[in-house]
Amino acid sequence: MDILLVDCYSIAYASHFSAPMRAQNGDEVQAIYVTIRTLAKRVRENPTFVPVLLWDGHAKWRYDLYADYKSGRKKGEASLAARASVNQQMPYLRIMLAKLGLMQLHDPNAEADDIGHQLGKQLVANGHTVKFLTGDHDWLQNLQPGASWLDHRTDTHICTPEEMEAAVGARNARDFVQIKAMVGDTSDSIEGVAKIGEKTAPKILADFGSVEDFFARVDAGEFEPRLVAHKNLASEEGRATYRRNLQLMDLSLAPVLSAESIITSREEPDHPTFLDWCENFQFKYFLQNPSRLTGPFDEIIRRADYSALLQAIHQLGENEEEEEEF
Repeated sequence: MDILLVDCYSIAYASHFSAPMRAQNGDEVQAIYVTIRTLAKRVRENPTFVPVLLWDGHAKWRYDLYADYKSGRKKGEASLAARASVNQQMPYLRIMLAKLGLMQLHDPNAEADDIGHQLGKQLVANGHTVKFLTGDHDWLQNLQPGASWLDHRTDTHICTPEEMEAAVGARNARDFVQIKAMVGDTSDSIEGVAKIGEKTAPKILADFGSVEDFFARVDAGEFEPRLVAHKNLASEEGRATYRRNLQLMDLSLAPVLSAESIITSREEPDHPTFLDWCENFQFKYFLQNPSRLTGPFDEIIRRADYSALLQAIHQLGENEEEEEEF
């Protein structure tokens, strides 16, 4: 089975910055409109892949670990206004996607990143092919034989270690998260180790193999840090920052999910109600071309067998073996 795991909020937030659109009551609705068009386009382009939509919950443990986690998203009038508008549109988007008959997954205590990582790993282990549709580079951690990453904004499709290295300077998830933990992540308001940037971090890995090997050589007296970046990383503060960031960023270190925690939702397609919503939101293109929009979803849903997906969900947490090196 081919499965398209979709990072819905990533697509919706990017879609919000398209040309503004207004519903009859004046509310912005472009995030809804462009997200649905994006999904229809990707389903047409990947006709063998069954779309499964993943939604964010609140991973409280990350905020407990680092109080400033994602705090930058709550600063600045423009950022606050954009997120408020997107969040206002999300319930309606989920309703409309339900009326198209799409499967949606949500865990109240986990982010879509966590669901995608653990579910994707299990699906691949069961012999299925997975494609991750997102604009979030953090999802590159999911790459392995049988799984690839597709950016909905740029059409960048990454399948191999060489393609991953060209895109982010790391050939596998292990190196990727080490680099991120040193550098930090401005989009999530995670501070990195002082004076270590995107050029310095890969060089440290190239020179020492891993950050833990760097620490080991320093502690054994085999390497004396002289560069500012090396001194900062070797310091108590630098080590604490790195290890905190690794815990925040490495999806393999997140709490294990279970079938009991993941909420699955799927309805039978209801085109009349979907089109009623389109009329309310003044989506003229959808009303003029309903079959072009709904057709790709209908074809997939007609032959989709969700038993493989449900089996993988019920297997979450059962297999804690070491991940295969990509």
